[in-house]
Amino acid sequence: MPDQDKPRRPERNRFEDLQKSQSYLQAVLNNVLDGIISINEERIVETFNAAAERIFGYTAAEVIGRNVKMLMPEPYHNEHDSYVENYLRTGKAKIIGIGREVQGLRKNGQIFPLELAVSETRWSGERRFIGILRDITERKIAEEALQRLNETLEQRVTERTKLAEARARQLQNLAVELIKAEERERRRISELLHDDLQQMLAATLMQLQAAPQNLSSVPVLANAQRLLEESINKARALSHELSPAVLHHSGMVAALEWLARHMKERFGLQVTLETTTEQIIQSESVKMFLFRTVQELLFNVAKHAEVEGALLKYFCSEGRIGITVSDQGKGFDTDILNNSNTKLGLGLLSIRERASYIGGNITIESSPGQGSRFTLTVPLSLIKADEP
Repeated sequence: MPDQDKPRRPERNRFEDLQKSQSYLQAVLNNVLDGIISINEERIVETFNAAAERIFGYTAAEVIGRNVKMLMPEPYHNEHDSYVENYLRTGKAKIIGIGREVQGLRKNGQIFPLELAVSETRWSGERRFIGILRDITERKIAEEALQRLNETLEQRVTERTKLAEARARQLQNLAVELIKAEERERRRISELLHDDLQQMLAATLMQLQAAPQNLSSVPVLANAQRLLEESINKARALSHELSPAVLHHSGMVAALEWLARHMKERFGLQVTLETTTEQIIQSESVKMFLFRTVQELLFNVAKHAEVEGALLKYFCSEGRIGITVSDQGKGFDTDILNNSNTKLGLGLLSIRERASYIGGNITIESSPGQGSRFTLTVPLSLIKADEP
């Protein structure tokens, strides 16, 4: 056999290498998890790998040679040809080189979500478009389930928030009613002391003073007269302290001025009052709360701080009305607020809770040997007149 009739070894090797390369490439295409589809300029499918078969339900033989729009639902089915023609004419890409979510159409008619990335290449001088796609049905189901869960959680949070707000309003209303009830009881006892007990004591004293002169020198009667006079004075002082008239008939500044004088007379504590506002507090419950809290704080200063004076500031700032009570006394460790076993800690915790219930706030600053400062504030929105 002549040598020219025998295939040349190098050419046969190249042919075998080409076959191996094609087989290898086909094996790669058929084993990747993503679907791979290639089309020409006429939108005709030329490649349809095994993953694409699984995704769409078609065999490669059923798709290759047909327009790729068979895999698209409306409106993409009718619009796809014009998309490609417009790109070939203008070079303006809308999807090529950009990954995006689209919809696919399975052989059984089911429409499902796809993640698609399209790239362009040239082979044998002709354009080819390669689409890599992934079925994201399960991901979409998971996302929708997560969205529903989030919506459910948000709804529950909204409901719980509304419930918490409603309970906070109920608690605030209850705190206001308690303040009113406490003040009514103070006023009732004050009036009882003034109108009944003091009058009875005064009448008894007058009768005793009207006794004959020869009896007024009797030691027992003289001592009784002295005790009656002391009782009248104490009843009068207690009546005023329980329910000062200035608290019900004047503004907050006048009430604080009375309190400063009272602390000096009763405990010897010199209280300096500084006012930077004339803000009128229309809400009786808020005024009572502020007054009683300041009264309690000043009492604590007189009892525990070991000082002769305190500073009282009445101010309005950043939408809040406030009162500051400060001293340069011995101070205390604020960790005491975490210990309800001490009288001071329990009292301050009670003040903090009452402030919170009514919608206000108290800031407590102190350290041993450095004095103390208590800042009590309530929003201006709370100082309006109480609802009937």
